[in-house]
Amino acid sequence: MCSSDLMDAAGARKVAREFAADILAQFGAKSLAGSKIYFVSDRTGSREIWSMDHDGTNQRRITQYNSTSSMPAVSPDGKMVAFTTYAGGNPQIRVHSTDSGRRLPFYNPVSSVVETPEFTPDGKQMLFATAINGWVQICIGGIDGSGFRRISNVRAIEVSPRVNPKTGADMLFISGRGGRQQMWRMNLDGGDMQQLTTGEGDVANPAWSPSGQQIAFAWTRGYEPGNFNIFVMDVAKRQPIQLTQGTGRNENPWWAPDGVHLVFTSKRGNSTQIYTMLADGSNVQQLTTQGNNIQPVWVNGVN
Repeated sequence: MCSSDLMDAAGARKVAREFAADILAQFGAKSLAGSKIYFVSDRTGSREIWSMDHDGTNQRRITQYNSTSSMPAVSPDGKMVAFTTYAGGNPQIRVHSTDSGRRLPFYNPVSSVVETPEFTPDGKQMLFATAINGWVQICIGGIDGSGFRRISNVRAIEVSPRVNPKTGADMLFISGRGGRQQMWRMNLDGGDMQQLTTGEGDVANPAWSPSGQQIAFAWTRGYEPGNFNIFVMDVAKRQPIQLTQGTGRNENPWWAPDGVHLVFTSKRGNSTQIYTMLADGSNVQQLTTQGNNIQPVWVNGVN
């Protein structure tokens, strides 16, 4: 889709409302009670993993590393949280029990980059990105990091694997193989690659809806070129719809378990905070106020 196909703001809002109505019709309004949002906060002086209830209450610090920890991912059963940390010097993925807080074993490659962990929907494997031969590539291994193998095999940076929660067989990822970082889709074995965004601007933070039919992501293309905003896209239709415009630098979208709400971050003024909204961009609510808060992940409560 070329630049001439961009809708004006009023048209985009109309399409976004229709998009959200379609989602509501498919799934109905489900209760978010008991769901949790994991995120990164620097409010204590170092970047740590925190959690809170869906409405921003009960904000609680999860890690105590007094280092830089980021990029949380939560297992499908809600019982494990994985994240990248520099607490040991080199970057590592660490996994904690959400129940006891105890650290669980995870084998890390020795690398200058180990990041963007992602559990498979069956909870048996972990995907992540690590530097191999000078390029950051996507790998997959056991839930403890054992037996990992690379999926990417290209002279470009590829990060942020996100596995389709419905099929468990395909994933979204961000790749620079075409020059600019764009959103792609491929099978877990590395086959059937498709570029989903147009090649314009830069794309980041892909996230599947619970149905596996919609995607949310951040993109620098749109009404404010060069500034990240939140977009959604129906996988079948491939028509990007811009939800945020004119307010802040908006990134890190993630779907709520109800498939109707989104959580995201926005830098408005001097700090970055976490907000929620409906899938048409309406009903924006601020959840955090202390420090800077980024990279939210919205999950069901522990089963």
